[in-house]
Amino acid sequence: MQNEAFEWMRAVQQTAIPRSTLEKQLGHVMELRKLLKGMRNGPSPQRKKAMAVLFLERGIKCSLVRSFLHLSRRSAATTGSDIGMDPR
Repeated sequence: MQNEAFEWMRAVQQTAIPRSTLEKQLGHVMELRKLLKGMRNGPSPQRKKAMAVLFLERGIKCSLVRSFLHLSRRSAATTGSDIGMDPR
């Protein structure tokens, strides 16, 4: 399961998953298009926040998201307060 999560996150990060597929998988996410745009075109902090939201909405554990995005607990707490992420 962990490997699947990392593979999916890597594919999203590298834009290897078509937008239409992400829209099907994450259609319930409010402002999905804005998050996808921020993930692809925003500055690094914005990209990480957008990815964290998408990954968490996909149901991936916060600890895996932190590991993948190389966020410390402290960084996750700061980022998390912006997006409602529990840093654990």
